[in-house]
Amino acid sequence: MKRLLPAAVLILATASAATADKWKLDPEVKDTDYKFGEAKIMLHYDTTKDQYFPEYTLRIFQKDKPAAELAGVGFEHVYASPDNAFFVGVSNRGLIKDAYVIFDRQGKILKRQPHDPKKVSYKSFSVTLIREWCDVKKPDVKFDVAGGVLRDVTINGADGKRVSLMEKVGEKP
Repeated sequence: MKRLLPAAVLILATASAATADKWKLDPEVKDTDYKFGEAKIMLHYDTTKDQYFPEYTLRIFQKDKPAAELAGVGFEHVYASPDNAFFVGVSNRGLIKDAYVIFDRQGKILKRQPHDPKKVSYKSFSVTLIREWCDVKKPDVKFDVAGGVLRDVTINGADGKRVSLMEKVGEKP
């Protein structure tokens, strides 16, 4: 009986946590434009096929001409380097697959980090919706660019610490 009690508590806790996130999105299609100098970043959002998990497409334009289209890339907020050559899109929401994605103005993905509690330090984390890892109110995003090469991107974490998005322990970009 003593062994069954911890297992029962664990099952009840897991079951209640699993039902904590409930949502259904309205069916809609929308494009959100972000302008950075001659670069335009367009995020396409579509919930007409699946009202639980939206489809995202990132489109990049240079001087109003299409430069790239990346299916499955989404974010809540996007920031540009001072020269508008590099971008980072970040998300604190689980309905967006990536915690962050770093890309250049031609659409080349330089780093993509899916939401993963083993690789991202979260302040708040729910079964599906909440993935709070960065401070979107005061992000203070900094791009370390030398000779036209992006070396690192840092942002304020939700815990108040600076977070390097391109470095891992013992690894340089």
